[in-house]
Amino acid sequence: MIFFISLLIFLAKPIPISVIEQQTNSFSVNKPEDSLTIQYVDLRINPLLFSEVKKYIKEQQDSSQLFKDGFGYLTIAGIKLVRNGSPIEVGSFKEHLKDVELEFTIGLSSFYPAQNIGKPLYYSFVESRLILIYDQNVRWIHQNSYSTASISKLKELVKQTLMPVFDPDFTFKTLHGDSMVLTPERREQMSQEQILEMAASTLSKLKTVIEYVDGSISYRYVQLGKVR
Repeated sequence: MIFFISLLIFLAKPIPISVIEQQTNSFSVNKPEDSLTIQYVDLRINPLLFSEVKKYIKEQQDSSQLFKDGFGYLTIAGIKLVRNGSPIEVGSFKEHLKDVELEFTIGLSSFYPAQNIGKPLYYSFVESRLILIYDQNVRWIHQNSYSTASISKLKELVKQTLMPVFDPDFTFKTLHGDSMVLTPERREQMSQEQILEMAASTLSKLKTVIEYVDGSISYRYVQLGKVR
């Protein structure tokens, strides 16, 4: 009995702040030594994403010769589960048919990730085209960086889609849409990564996919640069 009373008194004592901080930090995912790892996913497990990515690849191959020839890659970002599974009463179902169920953005890109800007957590391939999948919530939750292995992996994946930039006659697009060809002298002064970075605005295009409760889909196009 004396032991039990002593135990209650001990448990009733306030826990020092220093102890709480130590315990919290031991489970923190935001420590400097933490790092992010990019992982492969098979988009076929999500029929909607897979179908819309295939459509977008076809659209861009029809409108961009450069992309058709293998240059650039696709991105998926801004995934929002708008209703997030909220139930709809049977009696009011018809009133909610055009409620937005979910939306996401598919992009066409030639951006080389020389810096830790944006953090795609996943990558995939559809019809041999690279797909990078971003989660914007990651930067809101923490500021962790990639592991060294993931940085190398991401750069190599993207580099393989941008190899035409090493062609002496390759035409770059600037942020303002102007065309530019690097002189041989300029190329000699630049590293491979600097040349790859020059391609950032060459392909840049976005399309938002919106699915409604009734299963219908609409699209909103946002052109960020002239695609050739």
